[in-house]
Amino acid sequence: MFSRFSSSAFNMKLIQAGQNGNREIGEIEPEGWIGTEDQVRTGDNILFFYDFEGGTANDKSGQGNDGTIIGNVIQQSPEMNGEYYATGDGITTTETTTRITTQLNWVKNNGLVMSFWFKSPSGNNAEPRTPVIFAFSSTCILQIQGASVLQMKFLPAANLITYGTEYSKWYHFIFEWSGGNQVKMYVDNVLIQTFNVSHPNSPVDLQIISTSYNDFKKAMFPDSGIDDIRFFNKSSLTNQDRVALSNSLYTASALKLRLTLQIDGTDKTENYSGTVFGDCIDDTRAKYGSFSLTSDGIVNSTKYIEMPQVDLIHDMGLSMSFWFYNESGLSTGATRMIEADTDGNTQDRFYIEQYRTDRTKFRFGDNAACIFFAAPTDAWHKFVCTVTGTDVINIWIDDVKVVSNVSDVNTMPITLDAGWRIGRNISNLSNLCSFDGSIQEFKIWNRVLTDTEIIDVV
Repeated sequence: MFSRFSSSAFNMKLIQAGQNGNREIGEIEPEGWIGTEDQVRTGDNILFFYDFEGGTANDKSGQGNDGTIIGNVIQQSPEMNGEYYATGDGITTTETTTRITTQLNWVKNNGLVMSFWFKSPSGNNAEPRTPVIFAFSSTCILQIQGASVLQMKFLPAANLITYGTEYSKWYHFIFEWSGGNQVKMYVDNVLIQTFNVSHPNSPVDLQIISTSYNDFKKAMFPDSGIDDIRFFNKSSLTNQDRVALSNSLYTASALKLRLTLQIDGTDKTENYSGTVFGDCIDDTRAKYGSFSLTSDGIVNSTKYIEMPQVDLIHDMGLSMSFWFYNESGLSTGATRMIEADTDGNTQDRFYIEQYRTDRTKFRFGDNAACIFFAAPTDAWHKFVCTVTGTDVINIWIDDVKVVSNVSDVNTMPITLDAGWRIGRNISNLSNLCSFDGSIQEFKIWNRVLTDTEIIDVV
């Protein structure tokens, strides 16, 4: 049901294929490569994260707030992200049948954000009782309002909130609780309602799924479920983080594509491997290992890699990095290093262009304000750019920011975009040539990297 883009840091062995079998050439160990998967990021102020994998309520945030499981709470389901989720038994009177408890201590004035996936009940049970999702105290409780009506209520506000219309469906919820008492409720990243709920004092003994507080001894319906619970000690999330959470992409990486350009155009993370045209991957030069993509600066060149569509969530933005060897004195026309069609009709393109006869000058897209100058020719340089979901561009060359917060229209590629091409333009418009030089370690992230992460990128 959900897509998680998982990647891990690793050391690569370069293997050369031959008639007498493969031979190991050597280790490639790019230091500081950004690509490890994690469930938290610096500055998140996360309190705990339960994904229930392994059948436990262990805290995956690193904060040590493990949950205590009482009863048969954790179940397996083939339709969730991962294999496990938490559910209830539908019992209304037994205090200790099923629940998860943990003690939370947070700074009240900083606010609280609750993010979780919830599976609506089947609708077969028309009993209008109110099973508990979270209980902070005997009066501060988030409840499901029956099984036949898809509603919730958050005591002591007590107003009913309709959150959906489909039974047995997974919905994503975010409750943003300000340092005051205001709560904003998002369902699948859409703001549903704003209301007031008084903050309980910290610390609290948080109870999940059912509770023994007073008369609220009501376990969640056995055909409902909850998964990927995250609590943050902050009053709100960015829209990018809401999108990421509601699409199960909330990782420290969100790395979508990595081409090391050793041997071929195989993607090292997902299924976006490129097709190699011509003898463009060779040992002419390389930043890491022995090989790189080398173009020739010729119009209608056959030296390039063509890639399929890269599935991107527009609102999360994009980061792209690669190393390039800026070779001087080859072609006399403008050349394309990287290009992706952004509307399918060749009118709007995401591209990086080596500008005319000046080998140190480049242009990003059609916005003249994005022209920048790179370091000297005949040397390797690191290129990183970020594009927000609102088409704001930043560019770094060799860890120096050369373009700051430039807006361009229709720059950020989207899911329906045509494929990418590395080393040559897609349509061979006019006199555009392939890139004069070499490219290596090409990566695409479906999020905007931080300034610190950009320095660490290899």
